[in-house]
Amino acid sequence: MGWVRELGEGVKRIYEEMEKYFLDHPIYEEQQQSVRLTLKNNIVMRRIRLLIKVATSINGPNQFYKILKSN
Repeated sequence: MGWVRELGEGVKRIYEEMEKYFLDHPIYEEQQQSVRLTLKNNIVMRRIRLLIKVATSINGPNQFYKILKSN
């Protein structure tokens, strides 16, 4: 029973994480005796998140947002 519960929570977590990072919802496709899960990445948002992470760790969040607003 615990294993099934974890699977259910995993699906919910996938949806939450995908939404959190502005990604498309996962696509589930049932096939004969299996299920295919497709997760799509958004390279533009991925690069933006990476830049934010790097700039924030170097300059602090306030400085990063000042730079962002000025451009």
